Amino acid sequence: MQGNRVDCSATVNGSGALALQINNVLEPKNAAAHFVGPDGQLRGETPAGTSAHLLGRLSNFQGIAFANLPGSSDSVVQTYDDHGKLLAQGPVRGGPAIVVEDPLGGIAVLQRDGPATVENYDDAGNLRWSVKLSPRISAIGGFAVDRLGNTFVMGDTSTFDKSVTAQWIAHDGTASPAFQLLGPQREWNHLAGQVIVRVGGGLFVHADEWWQLPSNATALEAAPAWFIAAHPELMLGMQMVRNGRAYGIIRRGSGPDCASTVEIVTASGKSCGTASFSAGPACQSSSGGLIGYDGTFVQLRPPPASVCTGGACSCTWQWWTGFFH
Repeated sequence: MQGNRVDCSATVNGSGALALQINNVLEPKNAAAHFVGPDGQLRGETPAGTSAHLLGRLSNFQGIAFANLPGSSDSVVQTYDDHGKLLAQGPVRGGPAIVVEDPLGGIAVLQRDGPATVENYDDAGNLRWSVKLSPRISAIGGFAVDRLGNTFVMGDTSTFDKSVTAQWIAHDGTASPAFQLLGPQREWNHLAGQVIVRVGGGLFVHADEWWQLPSNATALEAAPAWFIAAHPELMLGMQMVRNGRAYGIIRRGSGPDCASTVEIVTASGKSCGTASFSAGPACQSSSGGLIGYDGTFVQLRPPPASVCTGGACSCTWQWWTGFFH
């Protein structure tokens, strides 16, 4: 896949099929998603100009696609099968949106245009529920659905004193009252905020520091020593592996072959070993990587630095099917 000034992304569903995506802000007509099997054979593709952010789910792919109108950030929720057939599409909505996976099936979407709203969609792309967030949350710092299916949102408090307000939404769409998660911080939460889903339920939460938060709780707890020692600020990603029983900690590629490393860590912090994935010889930039729904490790192979200087850039991936299942 190739274009000018592009963003490359990939995702994997539960059967090991991949959606390889290329987005292009300056030339949206060149955006597309290609659907390929674990063997690398092309199964289908979206129409040219489809600028999408898809997530691999158990049997399909779900996410948001942008309308690509001049000066517009309008988007729609879409569901595709693993051959690129559009199965479901929601209405066009204005403004930017964030999409995250729901571990119990489907996706959650945070719509930030006007009153912030969270929507939850099932595996078939049907709307389960829609909930308006508390107006006490003014700008989003973190958004995730934990392993128990509870949705968490945090952000700057509407008093603009750098304190952090949060809200939980149960899997049936019942919203809890908003609550103060932290008092005034050094940095705005919409800039410093991060959330990472924990094994079993709950989250790791970052404001000025890292904490952990049990599912549906309103009081933070100290992050475990092993998590702090793993230097989360240096992680490229921390994803579920072994059917949700352990973590895969991805560290950015380094060395002459831009090798990415993935360390497998149990829920209690015990290391089970590290695997290294070479991005190829003579690379000029660090490689990315992600762990798919079925445990496939996908790596973006960075092009030589000269390729993207005023010309076309290529999106090239390699993967190891089911490696971390």
